[in-house]
Amino acid sequence: MLTCPACTHPLYPHLARPTDDGWTHARCPCQVTGCERLAIARGYCKRHYKRAAKGATPEEMTMLTDAHIEDLEWMAANGERFEIAAARLHPPMKATTLDRALRRVGRLDLLAAFQRRGVAA
Repeated sequence: MLTCPACTHPLYPHLARPTDDGWTHARCPCQVTGCERLAIARGYCKRHYKRAAKGATPEEMTMLTDAHIEDLEWMAANGERFEIAAARLHPPMKATTLDRALRRVGRLDLLAAFQRRGVAA
């Protein structure tokens, strides 16, 4: 059985398409960090494709993973500045983008931890 070089999923005949480098999956996972949905166009799932069409950058579409949250909790506990913490994430984010992402996932307690030290954006 062939596997997709991009996502290592099995290549079933009805989901495979030819490329210059061989065969690839017709539907790989979305290329936005933290998104598990299947891509429908240009490497993005439906949600992120629409955001990209409206002009959003991949950095703005990055979803916070558990590893991001864990790193941010550690940085807040150790007195890291909010702007520096945003830049140290992988991929790096702007402080305003991270602020919006934390509010979107409901982690206001983490924002408050940075603000208690007087270092939030």
